[in-house]
Amino acid sequence: MHEDTVYYLTVIPTKKGGYCSAWDYIDKSEYAENASTYIHAFKIIQNDLKNLFRFIEPNQVNYQCYSYEIYSLFIKTCIEIEQNFKTILKKNDYTDGKKKENYWNLKDYKILEGTHKLSHFNVTLPSYNLKFTPFSSWIEAETFWYKEYNELKHARINHFEKANLENLLNAVCGLLVILSAQFFDG
Repeated sequence: MHEDTVYYLTVIPTKKGGYCSAWDYIDKSEYAENASTYIHAFKIIQNDLKNLFRFIEPNQVNYQCYSYEIYSLFIKTCIEIEQNFKTILKKNDYTDGKKKENYWNLKDYKILEGTHKLSHFNVTLPSYNLKFTPFSSWIEAETFWYKEYNELKHARINHFEKANLENLLNAVCGLLVILSAQFFDG
């Protein structure tokens, strides 16, 4: 995927250097097929997160707090992120020539950095004075929340503490980023 090409499921730059309104293309199926389903899934996750905040204050002192409720929401959120990644890659005819879509992984998903600039997005939770740049460290895979999700997914018993509030908040913000990179209306 090359940076100077307009891709499906990507905010479209204008010749004036800005971005067109999402409403100029979001209802055109060739650019944003089923956009509402992805946004609806995020809203459900957002409501679940708000409910979690009734029990765990979103504060840095609680970042390492982990539970089955966080685990469930973290897994659900990361699955939704993977669905978005796969849909974008598939819609743009991505292939590495060796793997089928079911075997795509972080190496494949990182290709979207060139087109979507995910590491440049910042998310603020203003009510809690928290800021996140969820894709800033995906080059340094050792500290990346997505890597911890994969470890947790494959061996929950050994990695249950990775189902923590910090990873969950980064994942939910990451989902917001990938949706914004596709459907942003600024």
